[in-house]
Amino acid sequence: MKRAVPLTPVQRMALDSQRNIAVTASAGAGKTATLVEHYIELLRQHPDIGVRQVLAITFTQKAAAEMRERVAQRLSAGLAEGLPEPERQRLRQIRDELPAARISTIHSFCAALLREYPIEADVDPAFAVLEEVDAAQLRSQAVRQTLASLARTRDSNPDKEALRRTLAEWSRRYLEQVLQHLLAKKHLARSWCRRYAEQSPEQILSDWRGMQQAASEPAYCALLADPHFPEMLAELAALAPQTEARDSAVKRLDPLREGMRRLSRFGSDFELCFDQVVSSRE
Repeated sequence: MKRAVPLTPVQRMALDSQRNIAVTASAGAGKTATLVEHYIELLRQHPDIGVRQVLAITFTQKAAAEMRERVAQRLSAGLAEGLPEPERQRLRQIRDELPAARISTIHSFCAALLREYPIEADVDPAFAVLEEVDAAQLRSQAVRQTLASLARTRDSNPDKEALRRTLAEWSRRYLEQVLQHLLAKKHLARSWCRRYAEQSPEQILSDWRGMQQAASEPAYCALLADPHFPEMLAELAALAPQTEARDSAVKRLDPLREGMRRLSRFGSDFELCFDQVVSSRE
């Protein structure tokens, strides 16, 4: 089958069906086109394989529909070429079976599999997949009901006391948002709870500071490697207000001072410049 735009040598390598292949490429590099060719070539080279025996998973429903449409277009283009009759017959077979092709998101595939084997999976075949918007609403409702129920318990309840201390630091709305996020990531949340259950508050704080430092150091290093960064600090120092009141932008630099000072490669000039910008005015 000819293509209006031939595949590149690297793209042709991805058509090899005899080994596992992982393809990474930026947007617009031709990943979908290559996947379409791989899909069709797999079926062409193996006449004993039916369309429903090949599973193609996409991230979105839109991508699945686009891939299905592109496969249909390539098959129609191939049938318009002067191919030998056995090949044309195989292309017609693939095209006729295409409506039943397993080209979908992982959610759609799993739902179809459960509906096909409801007895084995012990599920109601009439089930519906919970949409993310509905799931978020249910999580929000569950959090509000749980907090309201906890607030009505006896004052001697340690969980109520913990809730009281938390609300002294956080607004109820913020607490609800945090709990909803933890529910959405409940598998990770369980591991966090097990990890911190036997640690003291001091140990937890030290652990969090270590994670924060590890996460922020790449960003610090990127700034410190920028040759224009010292110039930016010098300009900020020159523009810093000369009054007792501190500028909000200067305040935002405070948390960065210590971390970047540890990684500084610019020596005393950098230290002096940074201190002129972010040091508290006495």
